[in-house]
Amino acid sequence: GKTWFVPGKQRVTTVSLEEGYALLRLEGKLAHNLLQPQRLTLEARLFDPDGRVAAETVLQTAVAREGENRWHTQLTLGAPVLWSPEAPALYTCRLTLRDGSAIVDQREDRAGIRTLALDARQGLRVNGVETKLRGACIHHDNGVIGAASFLDAERFRMRNLKAAGFNAIRSAHHPAGPAL
Repeated sequence: GKTWFVPGKQRVTTVSLEEGYALLRLEGKLAHNLLQPQRLTLEARLFDPDGRVAAETVLQTAVAREGENRWHTQLTLGAPVLWSPEAPALYTCRLTLRDGSAIVDQREDRAGIRTLALDARQGLRVNGVETKLRGACIHHDNGVIGAASFLDAERFRMRNLKAAGFNAIRSAHHPAGPAL
C-alpha cells in the first residue's frame, strides 16, 4: 500500500506578523489505499531563503482509508524574511511522513511570508505597505514552445514582465501550470 500527500492540498499561511516573529499555519490532506487506518508521524521543517532550518515541528496523525484526513499545525518563525513584490523571498516547507523510522512520503513546497489586506480606504496592502497593482493578462501557453509549462520559460516570462513594470498577472483561457 501507499500513503501520500494529496496534491494541491498542502498550504502554508501567514496568520500574523509581529515585531520579530511570524505565526504560520501549515495544513494539508492525506490519503492512502491500505485496508486499515494508519498512525503516522508528520515532520514539518521550514527552511529560510538561504536553506537553513528556520522552524520545525513534529505531530502524530491518524489516517483513515477514506474521508477527509486533514491535518494542521502552527509554527512560530523568528526574524522572518518577508516576501514583497520588490524582494520575493521564499521559504521551503519540507513535509516528511513517517511510519516508525521509514519515510512513507515527502514533499516540498515554497511559500512567501507576508500578510495581505484589502479595504476601500487603503486599498491593497502587502505587509502593511500600500501596493498598486500593474497587471498583465497572459495566456496559459508559451507561444511557439506550446502549452507545456517549463520552469525556465515561466521564469523568463516573469522576469521580462517585471522588468516592464508589471507586478500582477492573470492567466487567460486555461489555469496556469504548476511551473508558473
